[in-house]
Amino acid sequence: GTGVVDGTVASESSDGTRNRKYATGKNNKSGTLHLQMLKQILSSDSSIMQRSTPEDVYDILEQMTSLVDLGVALDVLGKSTHLEEEMGAEGSTFHSHVLELCQFRLEEARPHDASDDGSSSMISSVSSGDCVKTNKFEEKLVIHERIVAAYDVLHRYESASYSDDEEDDIEEETDNEINDLSERTAPRTPWAVEAMAWIDTYEKVSGCSVDANLRLTPDQRRSMNRKGLGLSFSTFFKACMPKEIAPNHYGDHRKHDADALYIFLTDSTRSRIPILEHIFSPLLKDIFVFKVVNSVFDCLGIREEYAVLQKYFGEWFMTLPANAAAKASLFGLWCPILRWLQEMITSILDEEDKKRTNDVMSDLALSSSEKKVDNTRSLLSGDARLDTLRTFCEKAADLPRAFLLAAVCREAVLIATRQKEAKSYGMVLCREAVEPWNVLLRKIRVCLLVDLRLRKVLIEPLPITVANVEEGGIFSIFSWIARDELMVSHQQNEIVALEDACRSSRQAFHPSCSFGDAASKYKLLQDFCMESALKTISHTTSKRTNNRKEDRGPLLLYLSPFNCPLELAAHRALILSAEWGETPASLHLLEDAVRAMCALDDTLCEGSNLDVKSRSISNVVCSEIFQTRIRPVYRALLFGFDDVDELSEDIMYPLCHDPEWVRGLGKIASEVMALMERSCSDIVIKSNLMKKSGDDTNNDVESLAPKNDAWINPNLDSIGAWPVVKDDPVIKNLISRSKKIEASALAQHRSIICALLLHFDVELLSPSIPHFNTVFLQDSMSFEVNVSPSYLEHRTKFLKCIISKKARNTDQQILDHITYGEINVLCGSWDISVCDVKSMFLLEMYRLEKDALVDEFVSTCSTNSINVVTFISGGLDIACVRFTILLETFERTKKLRSIIGLLDADTCEWVKDRARKVLLDEQEREFYDKIYSESSSNQIPSLLGIQQLLTKFLQMGTSLQLKTSIERARAISKMSTVLLQAIEDS
Repeated sequence: GTGVVDGTVASESSDGTRNRKYATGKNNKSGTLHLQMLKQILSSDSSIMQRSTPEDVYDILEQMTSLVDLGVALDVLGKSTHLEEEMGAEGSTFHSHVLELCQFRLEEARPHDASDDGSSSMISSVSSGDCVKTNKFEEKLVIHERIVAAYDVLHRYESASYSDDEEDDIEEETDNEINDLSERTAPRTPWAVEAMAWIDTYEKVSGCSVDANLRLTPDQRRSMNRKGLGLSFSTFFKACMPKEIAPNHYGDHRKHDADALYIFLTDSTRSRIPILEHIFSPLLKDIFVFKVVNSVFDCLGIREEYAVLQKYFGEWFMTLPANAAAKASLFGLWCPILRWLQEMITSILDEEDKKRTNDVMSDLALSSSEKKVDNTRSLLSGDARLDTLRTFCEKAADLPRAFLLAAVCREAVLIATRQKEAKSYGMVLCREAVEPWNVLLRKIRVCLLVDLRLRKVLIEPLPITVANVEEGGIFSIFSWIARDELMVSHQQNEIVALEDACRSSRQAFHPSCSFGDAASKYKLLQDFCMESALKTISHTTSKRTNNRKEDRGPLLLYLSPFNCPLELAAHRALILSAEWGETPASLHLLEDAVRAMCALDDTLCEGSNLDVKSRSISNVVCSEIFQTRIRPVYRALLFGFDDVDELSEDIMYPLCHDPEWVRGLGKIASEVMALMERSCSDIVIKSNLMKKSGDDTNNDVESLAPKNDAWINPNLDSIGAWPVVKDDPVIKNLISRSKKIEASALAQHRSIICALLLHFDVELLSPSIPHFNTVFLQDSMSFEVNVSPSYLEHRTKFLKCIISKKARNTDQQILDHITYGEINVLCGSWDISVCDVKSMFLLEMYRLEKDALVDEFVSTCSTNSINVVTFISGGLDIACVRFTILLETFERTKKLRSIIGLLDADTCEWVKDRARKVLLDEQEREFYDKIYSESSSNQIPSLLGIQQLLTKFLQMGTSLQLKTSIERARAISKMSTVLLQAIEDS
C-alpha cells in the first residue's frame, strides 16, 4: 500500500521496506512501482498486456502522485503502439483523458490557502516546495496538448474526408485523368509544359517510371487508402520534437519568442517523411480542405516558421507520384499546392510590410540623423522568395521532380509578388523575386541534359545536382564532354575535327540561357537525350552505328565554353585507360588512350603560348596512366602478383602468359614512356627559359582554369552560361598529388620495357639494371638512378643477344639503312652508341654467313656511321675462324693438302692462334659447329667471302689505331689470293 509519511509519499515494496519520495519527484529514482507496472503492461513481450485494457492503464495513472512519474508516464503512453493496436484505444482519445487527469494533479500540486481546519490536500502538502518541477510539468502538459490538438485536426480530416469507396474512386479517377490530361487541358505555364516533357523524356531514356524509386509507389498508396490506414497517434507523437530538444538546424533565421513553445518534427528524414505525407495530403484534394495543413502547424506552434515549413513541403513533394504532383499543381485554375505557397508568401510580405510601417512610425519621432529605416529597402526577404525551397531544389537528386517543384514555386512567387508589387509602390519587384527561379530551372535543365544523355556511360560517386555541379570540386564537366565524344568516335582525328566544327556551328546554344527557354530548343535537347538511349552504341569500337543525319550533334554544342582541346584530350585518355583497366584483354582501348595522349601532345605543340602548366597536364596524364594501369602489370610480369594489389590475378594471369598480348602491351607502354620523356624534357626547358627571363608566373599551379578565349564560338553569347568554367577537379587533383619524376628513373623503366619487348628474358636482363627488385614499385620513378660502369658488360651481353636474334630474323638484302626500332631506344637509355650497335649487327650477319645481305650496305656506308675499330676487330675474328675451318678442311682432303704448303707459315699460325682464342668460348664453338655442320647449307666457309670481307677492312682502315689489324688483314688477304689461284690451277 501507499501513504503519506512526514510530507512524503511512502510505498511498501515486496521485501517489506518502505520507499520514500516527494510527490513532485524529489529524490526520484528510475521509477516508482506504478510507473514500472505501467511500462510492463505496455511492453511488447508482456503477458499482462494481452489481458489489460485502457481502463487498467488509467487506474494505474490515477494512483500516481508524483508529477515526475506522471510526466514520464505521459511520454511512455504517447510512444506506445499497443494502446491502439492491441488495446483498442482510438487515436488520441485516451491520451486526452490522461491529460485531463494530469491537469487535475497539477492543480492539486499548486500552492493554495489551507482549509479551515488547518490542513491541506495531500498533493499540495508534498508539492508546494518544488515550483520549478511543477512548471516543467505544466510545460510538458502544454506540449502534449498541442501534439494532441494537431493530431486531432489531422485525424478528423483523414477519418471524415472520404469513405473507402470514395477514396478508391478518387485514386482511380486521378490516374485516368492524368493519362489523358494532355488531351483535355494543358499546364498553365511554359515552365510547367517543359516539366512534363522532361518527365516523359526521363521515362523513355531510363526505360522505367519516374516513380520507380519512391518510398511508396502509386499502387502501394492506393492499397493503403483502400485499407483505411490512417496515421496512428503513437507514430505522430514519436515524430514530434519540442523546441528544448530540437536545435535550430533548419536554416530558420526568425527570432523565437522565449515564452512560446515550438514543436518541430524529428531530425530523422526517414521518420519525418511518413508524417509529412499525412500532414500535406490535403493539398492533393481540393481548395476547400487545404487549410487543414496550416491548422496542424498552428497547433504545433510553427505556422510562422517559414523556412522549416518550406523544407517540410519540399521533402513531401519529392515523395509524390509525378502524375499526382502534376495534377495538384500544374493543371487547372484552383490548385491547393499553389494556393498554399501563395498564402505563405503573402503572409511573409505582409509581415515585412507591417514591420517596416512600424519602424517608419517609430522614426517619425526621431531627427533625420537618428532615423534608421531605409525607405528604399525592398520587402522581399529570403523567405518570401522561397529561398529554402530553392536551395532544396538545388540539392535534389531527383531532377525531373526538382524541375517540377521549381516550376510550381516559380509560379507561386510570380503570382504573390505581382499582386504585392502593385500595392507596395516598388517595395516588392516581381522580376527580382522570379529571376532566381528562372536561373535555377535553366540549371536543372542542364543537369537533366547531362544526366539523361550520359546515363548509360556515366558513373559518378554523387548524384548530378545543381548544388554538386556548382561546388566545382565534385564533377569534371570536361570528363562529361569527353565521354560524349567517345560515344561518337574513338578516332582522335575525327574528334578534333568535331571540336573544330562545334566552335563555329550555328546550331550551338546555351541551355542555361534564356534562349534555351523556347519550346523548340528544349525539345531539341530532349530528342538529343533520347537519341543516346535509342541507339546501340558499342564502347569498345570506334565505329558509329547510327545514321549521322539523325544526330543532334555532340554534347559540346550545348556546353561550348568547355571546348578546350587540351583538357578534353586529357580526359579522353584517362577515360579510355580506365575502360581498358576494366577489360584488360581489349588492348585497343589502351591504344586509343595513347592516341588521345598524342592528340594532347599535338595540341601543346600547336599552341602559341605553351606554358609549364599546360605541359604539366600532359605529363600528369601520362604519369597517371603509367602508374595506375601499366606499372602494376609490369610489376606482376617480372615478380608475380604478391605485391600487386591493384590487379586481379584470376584475370591478369592468363594475359601475362600470352606472348602476343604482352608484346602488344609493350609497344603501347613504350609509346607512353616516350610521351612522358618528351613532356618532362619540355617542362625543364621551359622552366629554365622562364627563370632566365625572370618570368616565373606560369609556375603557379593554383589556377588551372583553361584560358579558352581562342576556342569561344563567335556565334554565341556566353554571358550567364552555366556551368562556369573553373579549375578541372580531376586534373587539379592529379597535379596536386603528382610526384617529381627523375629523368634517370624514367629512362631506366623505359629501357626495361624496350628490352623485354625485344627479348623477354628476365634472368638475362636483371644484372643490367641497378636495384632491379625495386623497379615498377609505386615510388620507383621518384628516385634518381646511378649506373656504375660495371653494368656495361651485362648490358652489352644483353644487346648482343638481341642483335643476334634480329640478325637471325633478317632475310632481306639491306641496301641503304638498317631499322633498329626499340634497339635504338634501348641504346639511348643505356648510353650505348648506335654506331656500336650497327657494327655488332653487321658482324653478326657475317657470323651467320649472310654476307650477301649486307655486302652492298657495308661497301657504301660511311665510316662515321659504324664503329670501324669494333667492326674490323670483330671481322678479323670471323675471318680467322673461317680461314682456320677452311684450312682444317684442306688438311683432311688429300687432294688439297699440298696447297697449304704454299701459305706463309707465320701468318697461318697467327690465324689459327686467334681462331683458337675465339673458339675457347664454348658457346662460340657450338655456334660455328652449327653453322658449318654437314646439315648446314654452308658446310665449309667461302674463300671468296673471306676475301671480300678482308677487302672491306682494307678499304676502311686508314687510322694509325688500325695499322696492325690492317697489316694482318692484308696478310690473310694475300693467303686467300694464293689459295684461290692454287685451287683454280688444280
